[in-house]
Amino acid sequence: MANTIKLKRASGSDPSASDLVVGEVALRTDNGKLFTKKDDNSVAEIGGGSGGGGVTSDAQDNTVGGTNAGDSFDGTNAEENTLFGKNAGTAITSGDQSTCLGFEAGKSISTAARLTAIGRKAGTDVTGQNNTIVGANTGLGITSGTDNTVIGVGAADTGNRSNATAIGYGASGSSAQSGNTAVGYNAGKNASNNCTFLGFKAGENATGNSNTIIGDIAFSTANSGNQNTVVGYEGLKSYNDTGTNPYQGSVAVGRRALMSATNGNHNVAVGRLSAYSVTTGTENCFLGALAGYGTDGTGSLTTGSNNIIVGYQALPSAATVSNEITLGNSSITKFRIPALNFVVKSSTATEGHVLTVDANGEAGFAAASGGGVASDSNNNTVGGTNAGDSITSATDCTFFGKDAGTDITDGQFNTFIGSLAGSNTNSGTYLNTFVGYQAGINNGNANHNVFLGANTGLNNAAWDNVFIGNYSGDANTSGTQNVFVGKNSGTSTTSASHNCCYGFESGKDITTGSSNCLFGHKAGNTGTNDLTEGSNNILIGHDAAASSATVSNEITFGDSNIATLRCNVQSISSLSDRRDKTDINTLDLGLDFVKSLNPVKFKWETRDGNGKDGSYEAGFIAQDFQQLQKDNDADYLSLVMDTNPDRLEASYGKLIPVLVKAIQELTIEVETLKSNG
Repeated sequence: MANTIKLKRASGSDPSASDLVVGEVALRTDNGKLFTKKDDNSVAEIGGGSGGGGVTSDAQDNTVGGTNAGDSFDGTNAEENTLFGKNAGTAITSGDQSTCLGFEAGKSISTAARLTAIGRKAGTDVTGQNNTIVGANTGLGITSGTDNTVIGVGAADTGNRSNATAIGYGASGSSAQSGNTAVGYNAGKNASNNCTFLGFKAGENATGNSNTIIGDIAFSTANSGNQNTVVGYEGLKSYNDTGTNPYQGSVAVGRRALMSATNGNHNVAVGRLSAYSVTTGTENCFLGALAGYGTDGTGSLTTGSNNIIVGYQALPSAATVSNEITLGNSSITKFRIPALNFVVKSSTATEGHVLTVDANGEAGFAAASGGGVASDSNNNTVGGTNAGDSITSATDCTFFGKDAGTDITDGQFNTFIGSLAGSNTNSGTYLNTFVGYQAGINNGNANHNVFLGANTGLNNAAWDNVFIGNYSGDANTSGTQNVFVGKNSGTSTTSASHNCCYGFESGKDITTGSSNCLFGHKAGNTGTNDLTEGSNNILIGHDAAASSATVSNEITFGDSNIATLRCNVQSISSLSDRRDKTDINTLDLGLDFVKSLNPVKFKWETRDGNGKDGSYEAGFIAQDFQQLQKDNDADYLSLVMDTNPDRLEASYGKLIPVLVKAIQELTIEVETLKSNG
């Protein structure tokens, strides 16, 4: 190698390839920049200028420092990369906008873009794009996964995944599932999909799916529970059910709420230490600090089921009692409903006593003296014209209000309060609670229902429904296990089951669609694509609307004004197991198909107006996708979702197999050119 370096100088512009021979150095005297001509006849800036000392950026705005860092750039294709550390970004050929800082950080990424890897070997095996990985030896399990955010030593260090957020030492460490969010030391370490964990060891050993766990050590014992929601320190901590029931679905809100529950399911506990001692009891509802626990645990509920306990330190009648409602603790002296001008004062009820009203308008129990209401020998208590007037062998029923329960002859544990409440309910029904004008009228043979509000459940003939709010569920006839909360919620449902609608007029137009969850004011009932027959949908947010009235298996967050989804995710993994596929053939769409694509820059101006309007983005046109699929007989690509033909949606991620095929074809062409000299 020659030792002589030739130096040229000029001013006013950078030198071109024709100004230099290979190895010569040129100095721009006006700004002090240095250039040289490389073996490939391109001119590279090698230093100088007024931008400060140290490492300089090349003409493609790449900044590189460290042995082998960025040493695979393909000519001028790679742009705006920042790579510091030995072997940092060493495989990048044409990928853009990556930042890799640390020994072998981002070592494997090649053509993908926007990897941020900070720390020793952070994201060292990553080849997918849009990943953020911070911490020594962090994200070691991620390879082709995309759109992940991983921060903390050992976070997400096992298994490839996408759309995951893992922050904290060991967060989501042993879980290879996509779509999870885990924040905290070992949070969600072994979780399945669609889970959210926040807190030190939150859900550390849980392997189920669709759990939302917030709080240190909450839900941390080994279990396979699904669809649980916990908010609070050590909430549901002892849960250890490893069965196959997919619908455990308990809710624990408050410090150590449901802490001792091992395999009791469908419990709801809200309040500090609420339901603390429950172990295997199921289908209980607790509301209030220490509800179901008391002052020191004495008399607390343990194995009882289907109880409702409301109030600070409220206790059940026994630790194993079931099917009981408790309101308040032993210090409560009055029960009042202000809107009804109704007050029950403290008094002692004994056999033969009746409920009377004193000079202050307050009701209490006293010895019968020519008036009041007494219970019969079967513990039935009725009050109001025609209320319970057909009772023959019914037991433990309470009917108050004109015509309340007027048609019942037998049955058990029914409570109907309000004019016409439970009227036309058939004999033999049990465990129904109807409160409000015409609540549960025409209930038929249905059992285990709770209707609160005027005209709720007007035509119900099905079991296990909860309707709260005027007119909620008023059209339901045969749908079971629905929960409607809010005026006019679920008001069109007839035969649909397993729906949960929370909010004013939420799910108002659902008729036969089942297993939907709608949360928010008018969710699924905005006047646009009002959900009717679709099933297994989730709509969350004020005015959240589905893509069509009959769509199924869809999740919608927010209304059309939502412009940002702050999750750093864009795609979700799906089944791709060879054992579940047949008729496997080599894809025949590749470079020619890609060359036909028409990427565009555009400005949003939606027809119905939403938060994106006025903003610019890059992407594709759905109609172009449709035409391209048609031209290539490739509708199987499913690049366009046309459930609602008036509002087409595109799935960019489904282009990946075609892009890979195109790269393979290009590679063959390149190798052919190389072999031909």
